[in-house]
Amino acid sequence: MGAETKPATPFTVEVNRAAVDDYPMSDREDFGDADRGFITGWDNDQVFNDNGDLIHDGRPLEYIADDKPAPESVNPSLWRQSQVVKRSGLYKVVDGLYQVRFAVNLTIVDAPDGLVIIDTTTSADLAKAGLELFRRELNNDKPIAAIIYTHTHFDHYAGVKGLVDEADVASGKVPIVAPGTIESFNKFAIGENVITGNAMSRRMGYTFGLILPQCDCGLVTVGLSPGTDNMNIHMTYIPPTDGITKTGEVRNLGGWDFEFLYAPDTEAPEEMHIWIPAIKALTCAENANHSMHNIQTIRGARTRDARNFARYLDETLVRWGDEVEVHHGPHTWPVWGNATGGIP
Repeated sequence: MGAETKPATPFTVEVNRAAVDDYPMSDREDFGDADRGFITGWDNDQVFNDNGDLIHDGRPLEYIADDKPAPESVNPSLWRQSQVVKRSGLYKVVDGLYQVRFAVNLTIVDAPDGLVIIDTTTSADLAKAGLELFRRELNNDKPIAAIIYTHTHFDHYAGVKGLVDEADVASGKVPIVAPGTIESFNKFAIGENVITGNAMSRRMGYTFGLILPQCDCGLVTVGLSPGTDNMNIHMTYIPPTDGITKTGEVRNLGGWDFEFLYAPDTEAPEEMHIWIPAIKALTCAENANHSMHNIQTIRGARTRDARNFARYLDETLVRWGDEVEVHHGPHTWPVWGNATGGIP
């Protein structure tokens, strides 16, 4: 059931017009970065699951054209952000690193001996479709060597069963690496997303306006992501098998070393950053996005500690800042080049 929309009030129009001067709208670097490495998308920007159900549809956001100025009803910063984050499809970040972009990126590390998946999107069907697109376009049939959860929010682990069989995880064939102890990760993943899931989902709907029609007087993305992949969601979970509890721990996955920085009590109760020295690639999970830090969430997640955000980002720069050549993230188009510090 949708909701009716109303035009912007004169006050909103005045504020949004004045805000245009607050932003460097002529700087188009983000558009180039967001398009860099594009390989392919889907027919009509739609994805269907094996039952024929629509699970991704980018068409409602076509009105957010790259060359269209912000309408009177939309803050120009949100409009600009939406123009960039609405992109989907398969992208090459650097040799050995790919993103399949939905509302949450499926990050695929093409290591020498197998694929390492960093975060699994919101749904098993989306994850499966993303992996199939990668395999088809890259003619890559390497086995999945490992799964990594960067943190305890459902949109980063819920697609796992679209990628691996639970029996392969249980046997040790495919490890799942995650921050914190296994018990702690399970506690926060299940507590926030299952036990309080109904209330949190309803609050999230109000927070992001998910029941509004997608138009310039309704839902204009959710800023961090398009907000369009919320239909026919098939959420799954497999508990991690390998917990990262100390900064500096290294795991060899698929033939490459992955070094971890443990960053608890930041954007999520359990979170970590990942450095892949072989390709000089860094992710700070959701602790570094092309948006403001989300300290106190309206939807009801735990209030975050801003001091920890700063602390762990500083520590990341000290450890790898001189070497990093690309920063990528689960909701982020990449940033290339050490001149930017590799972190948006």
